[in-house]
This record gives sequence, structure tokens and C-alpha cells, in this order.
Amino acid sequence: NLLKRFFKKIYQSFDRLSNKIANGYILLTEQMNELVNKQRKPYVVVEGVVDTEIELPNKLENKYKEFTIMYAGGIYEKFGILDLIKAVEQIENENIKLVLYGNGDMEKILNSQYQHNRKIKYGGVLENRQIVEEELKSTILVNPRFSNEEYTKYSFPSKNMEYMVSGTPVLTTKLSGMPIEYNEYVYLIEDESIEGMKKSIETVMSKNRDELQQKGKRAQEFVLLNKNNKKQAEKILELIWKIKR
Repeated sequence: NLLKRFFKKIYQSFDRLSNKIANGYILLTEQMNELVNKQRKPYVVVEGVVDTEIELPNKLENKYKEFTIMYAGGIYEKFGILDLIKAVEQIENENIKLVLYGNGDMEKILNSQYQHNRKIKYGGVLENRQIVEEELKSTILVNPRFSNEEYTKYSFPSKNMEYMVSGTPVLTTKLSGMPIEYNEYVYLIEDESIEGMKKSIETVMSKNRDELQQKGKRAQEFVLLNKNNKKQAEKILELIWKIKR
């Protein structure tokens, strides 16, 4: 269509210009290097940043007693939200609740079909401060976005970074733009079908609260130590010095 051709021309123009004037690249994902860095110039991957000064006390005694799965972001079917909802509905354990925050094309469905569903709660749009408070009180934070979409190669799920720094454990699909080093610090949804999501949630539910707390703490320590603003800035400075030499 016309819009697609328009953006393709913009990309081609940018591609030609960047190859002429760029001395190096700061990229979100490793896969972006193959796409934009045709001349194999120096590059560095900086997928995200957390603040070294952030302090989020995540304590078991402050958690909801019910097993609470939280999602915050775009409420779109294409992001896996409907499949996630169906997966939770199929779990026989009644001590579970999925809470969703954000806006998108599924708002009307949530407000009508799921308004009286005990397992599913739609909390609308909250301020970031309130979202963080809910993240700290939840049992697990989920990102069900499908990994087969092409754009996932060229974007890092910033939601996962925010989730991890909260100290609450994360359950996520294996998104292409997420470096493999993250895998040991999160729980992975290997099968992205409704049944696969259901089994992944049940696996996490089978773990005791202390184990989940430790998983979240290790993820928090990982991003604060390795993905903080100072460490990521150092990577960029090293690239600049490499180019200057």
C-alpha cells in the first residue's frame, strides 16, 4: 500500500545517508546490526537502561495473598492479551487473578465480557507511580507478546526491564530482541499457544513464594548491576573512543 511504500523510501534514504556519514552505531538489538550496518562499522548494543539510584523494596509480606499475575501495557489482542486471559480462565486453581492495566482495542471486551469474572480484572490506566506499587504487590509480572512478529527482532521489550527492576519475578515469551543472557533471570513461555501459556503459569504457581522472591531479586540485581545508566553510558563512550582511534 501507499503508506508502506512511503516508509520504505524513507528507510532507503536513511540507509544510504547513514552509511555515508555514520562512523558507528548504537543499536537496540544485535539483529539490527545486520539490517542497518551494511559496511560493518563499529557498533554497540544498548537495549535499555535502569537508574542506579532506584530503590524498590520488594517484600513478601507486602504481596497480595492471592496468586496475582499483573500485566501493564497495551491491551491489544495482537500482543497476546486474549490468549493470556483464556489461559488463566482454564486454570482450575481458584486462588489466581490476572490484573491488566493500560489501554487498547480490548478495553470494551474487558469491560463487558469480563466485568464479573473473578479471575480477570481490568484496572484501566494508572500513573506510573501506581503501576510500580502494583508491580511490587503482585506475585508475578507477565509479558505474553508473540515472538513471531518481525519487529520483535529490532526492539527490546522495555516492559521486561521495568518488570525486572521491580524485584517481582517475570514470566515472558522468548522475544527475539531480548539477549540470551536475560533468560536465566526470567521464567520463559516456550509454547505461545493458550495451552502453553496455561502450563507456564501453572509451573510458576507450583513454586513456593520464597523461590519466586529469590528469582525476582536475582533479576533486579542483574539489571541494576549490568544495565544501569553508568554501565550503559560506558559502552557508548568505549564505542566513541574506538571510533576516534
